[in-house]
Amino acid sequence: MHNTRKFAGLATIACMVAATPIASRALAQSPTTALSPRARSNSADTSTHPTSTTPVIVASKPFGESFLLGEMFAQLLERAGRRVERKLGLGSTDVAFQALRNSAIDVYPEYTGTGLVAVLGDSVTAAMRADPRRAFTHVA
Repeated sequence: MHNTRKFAGLATIACMVAATPIASRALAQSPTTALSPRARSNSADTSTHPTSTTPVIVASKPFGESFLLGEMFAQLLERAGRRVERKLGLGSTDVAFQALRNSAIDVYPEYTGTGLVAVLGDSVTAAMRADPRRAFTHVA
């Protein structure tokens, strides 16, 4: 029971950030970054990167904690000088992750456990149960 609680606690506070480079540069302190196809296709050449006038599209899932984290992302990006378009409450994990993959959004908060199981299709291993940081590292 103790290990399960420890894992659940870490999964709750260790939020995966699914983001494009536009958002991930401004959210550089965030624990994890997943890139959309648009982000992966951008080269290091700054002429292909959207400018700071291109809004970063911040989404969230439709529940309180996700709304709060999405709004925190938006405010961090705005503080970094980025224009932000909010799509808070966009939809479920499937909806939000598909929007990220299709470049309809640039960033949304996701739980590490959900990233592991629902997004990556993996399962929790005995090693992850013994040390929850392994799950976080795997998802990262």
